[in-house]
Amino acid sequence: MKKLLLLSCLGLWFSHASAGNYKVLFINDATLTYNNGKHVKVGDTFTDVNTIKWQKDKQAVKVFNLTTKKQMLMLGKQYMRKTGMEALISSKRLSTNDFMDTSDTPKTIYEKLGSVFDSQYDLLDTIELPADVELNDKCYFQATYKYGDTMLTKKLKSKNGNTVILDKSIFEVDGKQLGPRDITLSIEYVNNDEELPIFVKDGIEVTYIPDVLTE
Repeated sequence: MKKLLLLSCLGLWFSHASAGNYKVLFINDATLTYNNGKHVKVGDTFTDVNTIKWQKDKQAVKVFNLTTKKQMLMLGKQYMRKTGMEALISSKRLSTNDFMDTSDTPKTIYEKLGSVFDSQYDLLDTIELPADVELNDKCYFQATYKYGDTMLTKKLKSKNGNTVILDKSIFEVDGKQLGPRDITLSIEYVNNDEELPIFVKDGIEVTYIPDVLTE
């Protein structure tokens, strides 16, 4: 009886989580349709993610939630909603103040670095992450990841001295464009005035979402 009640509660929770009032901003698969056979198009509005007929992995629909006034990503055959998704919003629409720690307690460099990166990102748009550390030509984050049998290291871009950028240029290494794929990052913070970089975080899973899904 308890198990049945738990399953019923979970079903009600999922039904509530999947319902909303959404406006389509972007799709990466022109063949994506609703269950009624109509194609999903930019500018459409709908109220339930279950009205979309998901058929392929990495089918992506970026929407504006008309209730919460936030952008979200609906991805693949499953509906995903989590804090990390809002990092996919472009900087033109994203207020970085939503992510800043406003407490007055002084933090060490290690505490500041440890709060910059989440453990997983879905890479569709440019992701801009506020960082309460110095960022310039001599101070920067670098990402290392395995590509085939090779370990690659990429300096991450930054702007305004306080924002680190994660985008698809991470697949451009030594002037060569690599085929994008899902990768796992290890991040270090480099200060050229110091002898060694500071380890920040590893095991950061980055799921590559193509702008146009062709498969």
